Amino acid sequence: MKSLSNRAFSILNLRLEAGYCPPFLAAVLVLTISAISSGQSKAPPKRDTQSWNDVQVTVPINKKFEFVLLGTLRLGGNLTRPVDERWGIRFNYALPKYVTLQTSYFHREAKPPNGKPESEERLTIR
Repeated sequence: MKSLSNRAFSILNLRLEAGYCPPFLAAVLVLTISAISSGQSKAPPKRDTQSWNDVQVTVPINKKFEFVLLGTLRLGGNLTRPVDERWGIRFNYALPKYVTLQTSYFHREAKPPNGKPESEERLTIR
């Protein structure tokens, strides 16, 4: 008579040959693959001094109409390089009391420390 360990091994071997994968082995396989793939990403820097600078210049055209210039610069890498740059323009039109219509265009470019560069354009009407 076969020993218990030999019998368990032969049953497991038959199931694996037939394409059966026990839930425990499937879980181990998924965890191993996810650990390998997460280990391939770069870690963000532990310390990074940053500075965010915002500028907004409003030019009144008349009593109901304004032109606005917007700008933002984020310095990163311990204040050594620009990481995020934003600029835009906005037009404000005063409707009846307490209501203002805004139309704006906004451009953004970013260079994250360990990521791919990003760029976006926004057109907003409020």
